[in-house]
Amino acid sequence: MIEDKIYIIHYDKLIERKIHIEKEINDFTNVEWVLNKNPNDLSDSELSLFNDGLSDGSKSLTMKHIETFKRIVKGDNDYAVVFEDDIILNDNFNNYYQLIKEQFLLSDFEICFIGNGCGLEVGKLIEGQYLYDSNGNSRCTDSFIIKKSLCKKLLDIYIEYDKYFVNIDFIMNKWFTDYNIKTSWSGPSIITQGSQNGSFKRSI
Repeated sequence: MIEDKIYIIHYDKLIERKIHIEKEINDFTNVEWVLNKNPNDLSDSELSLFNDGLSDGSKSLTMKHIETFKRIVKGDNDYAVVFEDDIILNDNFNNYYQLIKEQFLLSDFEICFIGNGCGLEVGKLIEGQYLYDSNGNSRCTDSFIIKKSLCKKLLDIYIEYDKYFVNIDFIMNKWFTDYNIKTSWSGPSIITQGSQNGSFKRSI
């Protein structure tokens, strides 16, 4: 059972994903769905942030993450977990999650990517170590643990930019590098992204 605050980013027209993710989070007791900021919901001011070359799905996903950061800042918890709706929990997720979280909260890292987006893994694992410096690199945005303090930083950074030309994971990589944000990957990864392994069609 996982009692930590979990935010799930979901587009309600993707019914297959909703059915899937509800099964995946059966052991989670503190879940909040992020259902707003869908493609047709974005305001003109929000759309103006993006280059026209980005798909509506990409724009929506970025704004859903921004919405999630806002909720975390307003919430009562010092950290939270963020899932996109195509995640697949690996075997022994619960056990590894607790080990990763414990090391993360004791560290000065501000975010930990726990999925294996783009097939990225830590090269050589050290026994008893579950957190590794990623030097400002994300591992896609499908799953991560993030501290409230970083959410506050990212919201300040977000309003400073005039235009976004790339997807949210690339945007975050730029933020991490430009502002010297301390990032990490879990080792091993404990989540697989279903839209990358063929379980779901891509939505962005």
